[in-house]
Amino acid sequence: MKCETMNSVLTFVLGTFVVLGVLFAVRAISGQRDFRALQFGAAQSQTGLNQLMQLNSLVNDTREYGKLHPSPEITRMLDALQAKPATR
Repeated sequence: MKCETMNSVLTFVLGTFVVLGVLFAVRAISGQRDFRALQFGAAQSQTGLNQLMQLNSLVNDTREYGKLHPSPEITRMLDALQAKPATR
């Protein structure tokens, strides 16, 4: 009788561990997928930021060139790039 009770308890504990193992495995897979999606988005954001910084550098170089060699075309292009004030 004692052996059957111990067997039932150990079977229940083993079943609990199996269910928890499957649950944790599913959560780990889901977490990895979310992490990969976040990594992809971060890489795209970083690429966009790098391109924006290169564009800003190009505009600054053009402004410096425009100061040294005034030209109506350069002035017109730089005026179009001026930041506009926010309106409500």
